[in-house]
Amino acid sequence: MRDRPESEAMAHLGRSSVGARLGLEQLGRSVGWYGWAQHQRHRHRAVDPLFLQRRLDRVTELTLGVRLALPGDWSLRPQVSWIHARSNVELYHYRRTLVQVTARREF
Repeated sequence: MRDRPESEAMAHLGRSSVGARLGLEQLGRSVGWYGWAQHQRHRHRAVDPLFLQRRLDRVTELTLGVRLALPGDWSLRPQVSWIHARSNVELYHYRRTLVQVTARREF
């Protein structure tokens, strides 16, 4: 993948990326589960004007979730994700855990 900004003033936001994602899903009538692991590498195309270096980022994400069937084609999907971003620019180097619950209607 390549992101190319429209303005030369934003050239530091352009990047080349490569990644992979592997997932599994088991769906039952009332309860199912899913999960995936993904890894991405991003090489920014220009020097960042604030940090005076080209960013090199790697992001790893692990996600697990459950699908609970509800009446009327609705489902509830709680999930947890663990994200580890590594970068040569300290501001973009972090770990976080994301917990979310989604109500979804399929039609």
